[in-house]
Amino acid sequence: MSKFTGLELSPKKIEYLKYIQEQEGPVKTTDISTEFNVDPSTITKTVTELSAAGLIRHLPYRGISLTDEGKTYAEFLIRRHRILSLVLTHYGLS
Repeated sequence: MSKFTGLELSPKKIEYLKYIQEQEGPVKTTDISTEFNVDPSTITKTVTELSAAGLIRHLPYRGISLTDEGKTYAEFLIRRHRILSLVLTHYGLS
């Protein structure tokens, strides 16, 4: 049984984690800012919070990557999203 419920983070933070997981290698704060059309200062604040939670590793000027726990959590979130999509599609919902 997983220790994650998917309710630990805000929906935006979840989207950022999933985005970082899907990228090849470290991601820059400007990449996230551009992808989600959010002010870079907001991303910096969120990155600080995710780093404090132990989910990401932020090396200034080098990028952001997921910690082992962050990878596990992002994989859980992506898997849960896929399962929910399959169930909804099965019942004719999008």
